[in-house]
Amino acid sequence: MEQLRFAPAAAGDLGEIRRVLAALGLPSDDVGAPHQSFTTARAGEALVGFVGLELYGTNALLRSLAVVPSRHGEGLGGELARRVLAEASAKGVREVYLLTTTAEGFFERAGFARVAREHVPGPVRESPEFKTLCPASAVCMMKRLAADGAAASEGAAPAPRPPRVRVREFAPDDVDRALALWRSCEGIVLRDADDRREPITRYLDRNPGLSFVCEVGAELAGAVLCGTDGRRGFLHHLAVAPAHRHRGLGRALALAAAEALAREGVDKCHLMVLPSNAAARAFWRRLGWEERTDVLLMSRLASRSHAA
Repeated sequence: MEQLRFAPAAAGDLGEIRRVLAALGLPSDDVGAPHQSFTTARAGEALVGFVGLELYGTNALLRSLAVVPSRHGEGLGGELARRVLAEASAKGVREVYLLTTTAEGFFERAGFARVAREHVPGPVRESPEFKTLCPASAVCMMKRLAADGAAASEGAAPAPRPPRVRVREFAPDDVDRALALWRSCEGIVLRDADDRREPITRYLDRNPGLSFVCEVGAELAGAVLCGTDGRRGFLHHLAVAPAHRHRGLGRALALAAAEALAREGVDKCHLMVLPSNAAARAFWRRLGWEERTDVLLMSRLASRSHAA
């Protein structure tokens, strides 16, 4: 694996940062404003992660922390957070704020805590991130810095190292654990005919490199099946265990599958969601998926003469 290189973003990096943010479904419209700075991480020439900082006197807004899905689970997000907090401290910042819709757990492990929006300093609250770019449902968090960039709490023991998060290819040996995960998740409908070890293993064999699981330590915390007929892609059973939600794992799985399809030259993908599953519908809309009202799904079981 190539060594990572961290550097302040140059003007020529901003367009690439915007493209990555847009692909991840994150706000990008105001990237490049004068009061912003970005730190980038590159592997060779490839941009694999970055984080932004907006200064408002002794307060700052941490924004746009992103890692490309292929580099998840390597600690890169944590390293970017550490570097931007050190930068903030060196610039005299004492309180760092942020908004997140999917990564509250990650930022808690980095020392941030929830804070009510009315307690956020006015200049930060008037930023585009707060006013227009992030939804009202986004969680607001804050971290106080000591002079050395550490959390401002004396005598605190160092936080235990969090378990490693890794997105990797779905292997046949994962099928039993994935089935147990899907059975534990609301909104996932399993069919006796095809949601068993043998049919799923056959599906993986026919679609190598397209399906993924997410591990947190030794636990299988998420999974998605993905396949293609050569023209279109199809996603099935994307799920994250309840204890690991709101950490960006579902987004990482979806993007890993989309990137794998793109490498196969497949641009369009379909999935099915129960109409009653409002949370799933909102999740997919945030990732840029559109609900179709112009087509009707029809199914048939070959073993029966009537529709499924």
